[in-house]
Amino acid sequence: MIGRIRAALLLAAAVLFATACTSGPTSATTSSTTTSVTDQPALLDAVPEASRAKAIAYAGFRAIDPCALHDPTAAKTISGDQVDELLPNLDGLNQCVMRLTRGEFAATWTFYLEVGADYDAGRRRDAAPETLGGRLTYLEDNEDGTGCDVARPLDDTSAIVLRVRNYTSRSAKDQPTIAPCDLGRQYVEAAAAVWADPPHRDRGLTSPALTLAALDPCEGAAALLDEYGDAAELHPTEPFKCGTRAGYGSGTGGKDKPKQEKKEEITVSFAVEEQPLKLVGQKVNGIEHTALTVGDRKAVAAASKSGCRTAVVWDENTWMVADAKAENAPKTYEVVVIQAPSCDTAQATADKVLTKVGRR
Repeated sequence: MIGRIRAALLLAAAVLFATACTSGPTSATTSSTTTSVTDQPALLDAVPEASRAKAIAYAGFRAIDPCALHDPTAAKTISGDQVDELLPNLDGLNQCVMRLTRGEFAATWTFYLEVGADYDAGRRRDAAPETLGGRLTYLEDNEDGTGCDVARPLDDTSAIVLRVRNYTSRSAKDQPTIAPCDLGRQYVEAAAAVWADPPHRDRGLTSPALTLAALDPCEGAAALLDEYGDAAELHPTEPFKCGTRAGYGSGTGGKDKPKQEKKEEITVSFAVEEQPLKLVGQKVNGIEHTALTVGDRKAVAAASKSGCRTAVVWDENTWMVADAKAENAPKTYEVVVIQAPSCDTAQATADKVLTKVGRR
């Protein structure tokens, strides 16, 4: 392979990428039987009726391994480039990014893959429907010609979305020889068998396994329900993000119900983050970063005008690196992220969430 190998995940033979490697011990295989809200009546009761179908769908999406949906061999064959990196995306555990290169410091294509992305009827009307690999697929060109979105519906409102992007310089010699949607089209055709039956995490196709991926963020958010009164609600907004907030029936006062103090939503999400503790003790762009200890885990609380973000390192002994051959390569860890209005109660809030999530 030209240049450094930067793939962090090791994929098994079904989606072979034998030259990849991991650092740190691998954790136990993640089960695809993600606990569904339907198996947790108390959780489902706290989810508003309008969001319950979404909450149930998210449980299924969490079970799918997005990095195993990538086909590095197909990407290499179609593009003529080398696979340079394969990592869970920082935006959520239901996402995985694959980057291609022509050599050292010569990035070409990036494939962002998201399982359970919002993809409603309006967006489908604006996209170009095609049949790829025997299944209905939607394609959307970027206006500037640098990218294309390829979507395979999972239900009426969600899809597997592949965002194909090209970040080469705009000089003539660096121009891609294939249009983004043509590359996306060929890639999805080549990976059709995998996309038709999305691999679940319990097949062990990627390593290290992401243990947070088997958990429901609403279970963590549920630890905060008692702070919002009897009408408190859980609002799942992404497969790995859930908020706790006061319900519409609370905080209004009335003859039989005293008015409650309005409280802003607190969200819990599961993600990966590169060197999550690196800014501890620093103030960057007006954001102060403070060290916390949550149970036996290290965390950092970041205070800003928009609120407080607390990131808790889930497992210090399991990590991924973007450049396996580089000395002191930055390590990427799983994190539990809690977003709250302020940092005044960051420690107590994180303790409650982690106690709930870690109770297994």
